Amino acid sequence: MMTFRDFDDTGFHKALLELFETPERETGELRTSDSWVHTPAAWIRFHHVPRRTLYVPDETEVPHDLLGSNRLTLSYKTNTDQDGKSCADQWSTDNSRDAGFVWAGLTLFQTSDCIPDTVVEQETHDKAARDAKALPRPKEPTEQQRATHNLTHLPYRSECEHCVKARENNSTHQIDRQPVIQVDYCFVNTGPDVGQQTILTTVDVQTGLSAAVVVPNKGRHSYSVVELKKCSRQRLGNLGH
Repeated sequence: MMTFRDFDDTGFHKALLELFETPERETGELRTSDSWVHTPAAWIRFHHVPRRTLYVPDETEVPHDLLGSNRLTLSYKTNTDQDGKSCADQWSTDNSRDAGFVWAGLTLFQTSDCIPDTVVEQETHDKAARDAKALPRPKEPTEQQRATHNLTHLPYRSECEHCVKARENNSTHQIDRQPVIQVDYCFVNTGPDVGQQTILTTVDVQTGLSAAVVVPNKGRHSYSVVELKKCSRQRLGNLGH
């Protein structure tokens, strides 16, 4: 389990920046709306809409009892010379804090069951106050690297069992001559705090194109219909229609 101090790793920041700058899969264009990403160690809010204050989540977006007290803010795009600035602090519902400039980036909250740690201290000019350098990390991925990879499973990693199984399944896939998109539901238990999640899955038997998305529940739902239409349009695009 990660501590909050682990989130200040520069390699982890670089991976988050790559996700922030990843275009929409459907349109190929940069994202323009804010979104949430949930990992076992953190809730991450991506801010594509420029803002001036530090972010405080609404109770309707994510229950506050699922969040720890520590908050890490990373600003990637600003209207000043503050690009790449990070700010670690403790948040409260009545304190949004003016950042002093307009910015876009992300806010990371540790989960409530993440190992508590002190707020990451800002670097000072006092060399004696700096943390000792750690030993070189082994080639085995760290917990934060695993958590970042699990967001998208891209690129392929041989140490990831899901990536390996997906490649094995694709290698033995039998192509059906008839155009069929298989649709089904599966359920994932994400723990006592979040509970069981309903997943809508689609597979195009001709191309092997697949998708999975979290939906509110089984049955007809406007969000589910939109996702199915996206899958159908993407299939036609791959076929050159």
